[in-house]
Amino acid sequence: MSEHKCPMPGCTTQVPSRKLACRQHWLELPAELRHEVNASYRDKTPTGRSRHASAVRAAYRWYVQQTDD
Repeated sequence: MSEHKCPMPGCTTQVPSRKLACRQHWLELPAELRHEVNASYRDKTPTGRSRHASAVRAAYRWYVQQTDD
């Protein structure tokens, strides 16, 4: 199973490729973003894949903004 680093700047936790972030930082993500990431992940249509890519980008932007404050 492949892994990647949690997207929260400064976090070095490795997470499974099917997960967006480590548990701690996933739970810090606003609920509406978590919901959109999960709902779009389950939608395997082309529209769902596009929606998922947008949701993941929004989540990454949110994580980066946390270090700007």
